[in-house]
Amino acid sequence: ARVKLDYEAWDRASHPVSAVVIVGHGDSSAAIVEPIERTQLLGKLFDAMPSRQPSNMRRYFRMAVALSDIPAFRLRHSRAPQLRARHAADAIAAQLAD
Repeated sequence: ARVKLDYEAWDRASHPVSAVVIVGHGDSSAAIVEPIERTQLLGKLFDAMPSRQPSNMRRYFRMAVALSDIPAFRLRHSRAPQLRARHAADAIAAQLAD
């Protein structure tokens, strides 16, 4: 149930990063958002790094440390594909408002 987006439809503007969200499938009727601690996030960001070359690692390390200073969440989508985007947006907005 994926939606294909044409590349031309993407927003190409620069935007500040205000949170890190790691997305996965859930088995609930609503989206579930759980906070991720800084140390856990840093480990996940390193696991996601596609290159282990030292020059890339140095640049990536600075970015990963900066990202781990902002709010981070694990989002587990709701079961209903047609409601996932709406549920996810509402759940994340509620977490950021707290």
